[in-house]
Amino acid sequence: MREAQNLCILRAPAGGAVLALNAADGERLSAGQTVLTLQADNRLWLKATYRAADVRAIRVGMRGTFVPTGDSAPVAVQVASVFATIDRGGGESVGLRATTTPHWLNGEFGTVTLIGPERRLIAVPTRALILDQGHWWVLLHTPHGERPQAVVPGPTRGWQTFIDSGLAAGAQIVVENVYLQFHRGVSKSYQPPD
Repeated sequence: MREAQNLCILRAPAGGAVLALNAADGERLSAGQTVLTLQADNRLWLKATYRAADVRAIRVGMRGTFVPTGDSAPVAVQVASVFATIDRGGGESVGLRATTTPHWLNGEFGTVTLIGPERRLIAVPTRALILDQGHWWVLLHTPHGERPQAVVPGPTRGWQTFIDSGLAAGAQIVVENVYLQFHRGVSKSYQPPD
């Protein structure tokens, strides 16, 4: 009788909450089959959803900070997994672990900020950018006059746009009346009607 009872009892290596149950009552199990998934009490993890344009840059091992809503202290976190699926809201889910002993509660909400790789970008006033035929341009000020330069805009902050590529540090660009100067010769392409 004791042997039969021992076969019905599952012993977990640590106490925790059951996250998933992979077997039903009376179901036959094979050796090594996963029956349930536990979240250990001392190893709470965090799930964050990102919807930013550069979500593909998130990698396992990236570090950041979780700031809970309310009065709890910020917690240092590290990306433990990046799920390959996009959720219904269009975001990508990321699993994070605390890098120190956390003082957080299960079900707590907040904001996660990840620190990505360092990038050197050139900031220009957003009003200096010109969109023409699906491409972005700036007007470079050169000794021979202004000339268009194709650029790839990156993130924005306030009135500034950071340029990913196409512009060298120290380059002088036109900011005032940039659309007027860029399209200055467009009237020569058209003939007034008779």
